[in-house]
Amino acid sequence: ISTTTSTTTSTSTTSFDPFTTTSITQCYYRPESEKKFKHSNSNRNSNRSKKQRNNRQNNNNRVKVTSKQKVRDSSAALNADLEALTKQNQVDQAEDLLISALRDYDSGRSELRPDCFHFAIVLKGWNASKKRAAAPRAEALLESMMDYYEEGKTWLRPNKFVYNLVLNAWSTSPAAGSAARAEALMRRMEDVSGVRPNVITYTTVIKAWAYSSQEKGSAERAEELLDEMEEIYAKTGRDCRPNVITYNAVIEAWAKRGSEAGSALRA
Repeated sequence: ISTTTSTTTSTSTTSFDPFTTTSITQCYYRPESEKKFKHSNSNRNSNRSKKQRNNRQNNNNRVKVTSKQKVRDSSAALNADLEALTKQNQVDQAEDLLISALRDYDSGRSELRPDCFHFAIVLKGWNASKKRAAAPRAEALLESMMDYYEEGKTWLRPNKFVYNLVLNAWSTSPAAGSAARAEALMRRMEDVSGVRPNVITYTTVIKAWAYSSQEKGSAERAEELLDEMEEIYAKTGRDCRPNVITYNAVIEAWAKRGSEAGSALRA
């Protein structure tokens, strides 16, 4: 590749930088090279377009899966379908598909066994949906897991990760009493399920109280939970030592009290 610059007295040839353009030079290609380049580029574009169309078609086929259709024949395929539905904010359909998969498992399809990971995908979907009913729906799904566990599906015992997802849904819920619901769930988490809260659990509940700044005593309750974390860690060394995020959540709870006497000092 070369460039030619013409003047009235002489002609000079300089190297061409393909990443730089200029208005006073032109780039010339040999006819054979130009023909091969265009043909090769056309093939690449054609192949790329065909691949993109196939990908779009596959995605469209996937997100149309509903509980009324037959669930595919492996846990990995179920995982992919749930992910696709939740990414399209079709969380209701994802939950229906999950429950259908459990029915199919009960009917004898042993290769298809939904577990906590599949439930977590739907719970993350409710968190991301930002729907007003997200928190109640997430907790209802948690209750379903508990029912399945008590029926004998021991692999569906809710774990810490599942509980924390439900708590996170309550921590951002605009509904009145959300912070109290989150704290009540944290207490039941240990008393009923035997799952000990960790630093993420406590911090999420503290964030719920910070978010519920209009509720009376919200900042005080956030700080009380912080004190509880420090005491548990000092006595047992459990994984609930407050971190920067925890302290920031308590500070935010006090800051949202605005000009109320003593709020700034407490923060």
